[in-house]
Amino acid sequence: MYEYPIFTHLKQFSNQIDADGKLKKISEPAPQEKNEDDEEESGKEEAEKPEEEENSEEKPKEPFHHPVPAPTQYANKSKWNRNYDNLNDKDRQEMLVDEIFALYLYRMSNRINQSYYQTVLAYVIFFRECLNEYGWGKKIESEQIVLENNPEMKSQIENNLFCQVNNAEHAPEICNEFVTVYMEYKKSIYDIPKHDQIDLTINLCHWLFECQ
Repeated sequence: MYEYPIFTHLKQFSNQIDADGKLKKISEPAPQEKNEDDEEESGKEEAEKPEEEENSEEKPKEPFHHPVPAPTQYANKSKWNRNYDNLNDKDRQEMLVDEIFALYLYRMSNRINQSYYQTVLAYVIFFRECLNEYGWGKKIESEQIVLENNPEMKSQIENNLFCQVNNAEHAPEICNEFVTVYMEYKKSIYDIPKHDQIDLTINLCHWLFECQ
């Protein structure tokens, strides 16, 4: 089964993924046992309820929602592929886009609530896809590469998506195209407000500069 590349790296930061990379089963809490005193008190309360309340419709039970633990509290760093808290130069050189973006998502998850994390996740996925679309062109332009004189690079472009074989060095160069062009075509899929697009783009680029 196909697994989105960022998720492959993101799994190491989750305490809800087992050693085989599968989502752990989350069980509902067992019903609390009542003792005789509790039942007696409950009976008294029922007897004291007015008749109109007894005849009222029973409210439907709300579905069980498992609380999502804060990543900083439960992060299992023994599963990490690297010491992400103290990356050395070799680590930074080896990390490609998908691993870098997974780390960014993990860092963001420590600072934002679950609802906004969904927006950030969508943003990162869109940004990655945009980087695949524009990345090679930006790299060629920035590094002044002449493809006719570089058959190895030409082969890479023909056989690989940009994010599969590159780091995030050229990611900031696509920001204008991402906000003004790419996201205009994608808002029917997931509409991220323009101000959030801009704020997250600034945040991502600043993080890349500081941490990468």
